Amino acid sequence: MIRQFAVFLSVGLVNTIAALAVILSLSEILNVHYVLANALGYAFGLALGFTLHRKITFKEQSDLDKRRSEMFKFLVVFGVAYMIQLIGLVVLVRILGIPDEFAQVIAIGIYAVVNFAGNRVFTFRKNVKDLS
Repeated sequence: MIRQFAVFLSVGLVNTIAALAVILSLSEILNVHYVLANALGYAFGLALGFTLHRKITFKEQSDLDKRRSEMFKFLVVFGVAYMIQLIGLVVLVRILGIPDEFAQVIAIGIYAVVNFAGNRVFTFRKNVKDLS
């Protein structure tokens, strides 16, 4: 599991940099509200993340029907992880007064842990034993 989490973090780093670039470009350069910028960045990262994690982290090679099921599960895990990080983001900004650009980075960390756990035990469950 530690090795798989290290792979997840490495793949996730690429995905996170891309999504964070979208978030910060929208919020800091184009002055898009931080919550909307966050949603758009995560939508971009969702598409990229499914492809990268499916092929690299969890090494899934499945047929079209199984891929559809995995995508649905990936979306469910994404939704849960996204909502948890969004609540964290809003708390960090509105209650704790942390600047939104720093709060975005902290929220990504929250998202990463929840996302890995959910995808490991729910979406790509078959391969959990393979990469422990």
